[in-house]
Amino acid sequence: MKKNNHLNGTNDNSNNPQNFGTPNQPPYNTPYQQPFQQPQAWQQAAYPPRQNFIAADQRVSLERDHHKPSKSKRRWQFKWYDAIILLVALIMFSSAAYYFISSRATREKQKKISSELYDLVPVEQQVDPNNRQGIYVDPDANKVAGEQWEVFSNNGESYPQGKKVLIQPIGRLQISSIDLSLPILSKAGLIELRYGIGHHQTSAPLYGDSGLSVLFGHHMIEKGHYFNRLDEVEIGAEVKVLGNNKEYTYKVDKRLIVQPQEIVPLIKEKTADKYLLMITCVNPPSFDQRLLVYAKLTDVKDLTSPKSN
Repeated sequence: MKKNNHLNGTNDNSNNPQNFGTPNQPPYNTPYQQPFQQPQAWQQAAYPPRQNFIAADQRVSLERDHHKPSKSKRRWQFKWYDAIILLVALIMFSSAAYYFISSRATREKQKKISSELYDLVPVEQQVDPNNRQGIYVDPDANKVAGEQWEVFSNNGESYPQGKKVLIQPIGRLQISSIDLSLPILSKAGLIELRYGIGHHQTSAPLYGDSGLSVLFGHHMIEKGHYFNRLDEVEIGAEVKVLGNNKEYTYKVDKRLIVQPQEIVPLIKEKTADKYLLMITCVNPPSFDQRLLVYAKLTDVKDLTSPKSN
């Protein structure tokens, strides 16, 4: 009985590898060579093309934007509180600019006077307390922000109103490790400390053989200005004092940080050796602590020029 091959999907020519397939269909040896078939209608409905999703998203976006006011219709209106904000901002900017400019100008004036005082120090001659050179300054000029009398330094000293104050240098202070060269002034008052390092009058004389000589200086904001870098001076660093025809070399051997009220007994300490005690404010921005740097005298060099015969 002849088999009906078309009922089971076979062909009479299926046994011939050269005539595989139908006359209108080329032979295909692998599944990857099968021709592309268009999806059926039910497949298109279940899996719509990607462009349909994109178009739908665009329609939603357009509908959402339709309810927004036009940019051409949205105009900024000046309110009364905008004027207040603008005024406050202008005042703050003007104040900051004035403070920056005035502070810089004040520092430049301080440096100029300090340099002049430094040059007035009689390094190679004896200091005559009754015939000192100095510079007269306005007591109300070049004030330091936050300056105030220490709890131990206001000995009833006052300055006459409307009269200039004489600032007198008595020596030069040099600390090479922090690149410091400043005049040592005869007092450690409010006005003196605006222009250099002040010698506390109740402490030991600066040019003595023993005792504790106390020096005060401001910790200024500008790096390197006055005692701004005193906290960088390490144990073993050299400190030099020039004046009275001599060069005094000290070596740092102690550092302390204390509260202002703790300084009084420390500056009154007695010692058989010659010491230099340098004090400044630390712990910004409050500056509520004091740094004390002790240096012991190790050498004295005579600066007298040898006389020629």
